[in-house]
Amino acid sequence: FLVFFLELEADPNAIGGLVLLNVLILYPIIVASFVQFWKWKDNGWVINNVDEDGDGRMSCKEVVTYFGIGPIAVAFFFIGTLELFFFNDVYLATSVLLLLGAGLIGVLFLRDWAMNDFWLSAKYQSRADWLINGAQVAAFCGAILLGQDSRMYC
Repeated sequence: FLVFFLELEADPNAIGGLVLLNVLILYPIIVASFVQFWKWKDNGWVINNVDEDGDGRMSCKEVVTYFGIGPIAVAFFFIGTLELFFFNDVYLATSVLLLLGAGLIGVLFLRDWAMNDFWLSAKYQSRADWLINGAQVAAFCGAILLGQDSRMYC
């Protein structure tokens, strides 16, 4: 708060204020996400059922315990990426958006791996093959169509 009042003179229209707000919001979310990931690792990669007490109904507490900080983190990372699109370089924002998508896909594969006794199911193996082959074809087509003068390779 001192930086906002002393350096930015409490001007909410300064771009530094948005950066400070992002740091204020995203830092605890990133730390909480890492803590949740390490707890999952320490528990032996066990995925619990949503209905913990077995009564057939999901309470709000059970849903929050099951999903944790994940949906909030994804929403704020997406908002941060949109801010990059509006206030910064489009190429940087596209790269961050691709990294966010790759991270989400990685978490889905990690979850399937943990649920199937540390093996990927056949469905996810075929999806991984499709993703890798599709990325190779897209990179090849991009290299052919865009040529050497493209900013894509900078």
